[in-house]
Amino acid sequence: METLLNLTALLPLAFILLTNLIFVIYAMTLLRMTKILKNPFAGMEYSEATTAASFMFSVLLITSAVTPAILQTYKTYYYSMDNSGWIRLNAIKFGQILLVLIFFHILFIVLIWFGTIVIIGLKKLRDDLSSGNLPLGLLFSAMLIGFAISIRLCCSAAMDELIPQVLRIN
Repeated sequence: METLLNLTALLPLAFILLTNLIFVIYAMTLLRMTKILKNPFAGMEYSEATTAASFMFSVLLITSAVTPAILQTYKTYYYSMDNSGWIRLNAIKFGQILLVLIFFHILFIVLIWFGTIVIIGLKKLRDDLSSGNLPLGLLFSAMLIGFAISIRLCCSAAMDELIPQVLRIN
């Protein structure tokens, strides 16, 4: 008899939360290194706040592409194995998913860097954001979110190819 809440079902939840935590820390660190995010937060200009918020949203949007892959991996290995080694296989597949996600986040950063240099200019962007140029902050935020949506779709397609698809028949 299967219980209502199987404690092993918390493993993919832990993987998903760990992934989100890793990339939130990465985003906060990157925003502090570029001096877009400043302490105290109340002293930030609106242009900096919109840029920081859209970057955080973009990072979490790309990271959310792996949630179905992690859940499908859990279902595939848990129901196809006879409780022997499925945790190890899930951990290995989680490592692969994390590497693919890191690749797509690096691609996102490269697209932002290239788009910023070509469209706005890196030095001009930093100076204008810190001086409170809200239209430029909104334009840059739209560029960030647009890149994030396209990267998320590519990441979802890569996850579909990476994860084994097995149908459970009782």
